[in-house]
Amino acid sequence: MTTNGYVAWWRGQEFEASPAVEDGRLTIRLYRSDRAEGFGELAPGRWVRGVPAGEVDRLSYVVEACSWREEPFHVVSRDDSNRVLLEYVGGQLPVAHRLGLSTVERGVHRIWVPVEEVTSTRLEQVLIGE
Repeated sequence: MTTNGYVAWWRGQEFEASPAVEDGRLTIRLYRSDRAEGFGELAPGRWVRGVPAGEVDRLSYVVEACSWREEPFHVVSRDDSNRVLLEYVGGQLPVAHRLGLSTVERGVHRIWVPVEEVTSTRLEQVLIGE
């Protein structure tokens, strides 16, 4: 399963996905890493097929959630030096200030931390449609 992105179930299989509007209609782009019937090569090792949204069995958004210093965060990115970029999702400005988070934009606070400091890592899915 992917982290921090869309996942679609189509014809009994799970795919990394992305919604798109094509010709005024909602389409779900399905991605896979190998050749398959009906999928076109987007780039080496990346194949895509667009299907009408109504044909998708289920669409969810998946996010990697965690805790840092006992506060709720989402993992935004990872780097090569074993650090993770966290985004605070607790919504409390005094807590963001206490933790020394950088303000990216109003209400969005982030920080790079060593991965060893992160606890309770889990994938959370938000169902968009069935």
